[in-house]
Amino acid sequence: VVQLKTQLKKYKKILLVPGQQRPDLKIKHLLKSIAANHQAIVITDAISNMSQDNTIKHHDIFLINQSEEMVPELIISFGKSIISKALKLFLRKNNIAHWHIQPEGQVPDTFQNLNQIIRLNPESFLDFFKIEANKLDPTFENRWRKADEIVKNKLPALLDQAPFSELKTLDKVLKALPTYGKIHIANSMAVRNVNFLGLGGDDLEIICNRGTSGIDGSNSTAVGCTFTTKEPVVLLTGDMAFFYDRNAFWHQYNLPNLRIILFNNQGGGIFRMIDGPSKLPELDEYFETKQKLDGKHLADEFNFQYQIVKSMDELQSGLQTFFDKSLNPKLLEIKCDSETNTNTLKMIKEALQKSNTKA
Repeated sequence: VVQLKTQLKKYKKILLVPGQQRPDLKIKHLLKSIAANHQAIVITDAISNMSQDNTIKHHDIFLINQSEEMVPELIISFGKSIISKALKLFLRKNNIAHWHIQPEGQVPDTFQNLNQIIRLNPESFLDFFKIEANKLDPTFENRWRKADEIVKNKLPALLDQAPFSELKTLDKVLKALPTYGKIHIANSMAVRNVNFLGLGGDDLEIICNRGTSGIDGSNSTAVGCTFTTKEPVVLLTGDMAFFYDRNAFWHQYNLPNLRIILFNNQGGGIFRMIDGPSKLPELDEYFETKQKLDGKHLADEFNFQYQIVKSMDELQSGLQTFFDKSLNPKLLEIKCDSETNTNTLKMIKEALQKSNTKA
């Protein structure tokens, strides 16, 4: 402990990066206190279940154009994986000391410069950190907070101006979610878009099948969860993940607390966002995997309440009673065009990055 205390005193530019984990209010409150005391910048992905008002949520957008003033001296991580590719690349390309907090088990070197594994539970370490850590370098702290604040302030207007698309409709869905319960997010664009917009709350648990990040099993995980709780269980999913795991609903049990939001762009739209596949002539046939299904036949087969929306007015109407209690599960399908989704996301990202560059 004495050695750790001495090492910690050397640093005034610290990032705390919680990875995917179950909600823990004690840890969450410690992170809130540490951020309020100006001892560390706390960066939270949606799946960390640690997001709150004073954490950095929009790093995936502004880290593309980061300044040297934002480079930390020390990264302290705990939990499992993070979503943000921009954050991973930023922390890998700078030679930054990295401590990982984990009481036992194997530790992957996510940022490729792991210096120290501290065998404590995160709560104990954060208690220690709160007492012993320095105040942050003011320029370092202000640069991170200003970048996040710019995105937070400008994003709502950009979404208002955007056409009907997955990102715009997801923003409306996230604002309509119950204030408590369990939110299951499928991989691919679903989890990336949720992370882009930011999601969190003290009474919400956010769940996603990460690891190898495949689309399989998202429905099954959500269905299994409904058997463990009477709280609302909401699945946010794309069409490929949803139809791939349709047999998750093939059983004799009713799921009255299950709500599914299905974003259907008729294929694997994420590949339009990735530089490599998006430039290949084989994109449409081999990467995007176009399909013509919708959710109506599945809803009829498994006795789900079903509604399809193709405009913001229809979405607004559909969400009014969607999360109310019912005897059967509910499926709300949002039909969006893949190319519009791609162009909208690119337009919003570029506008936000430009705003941050000017600042």
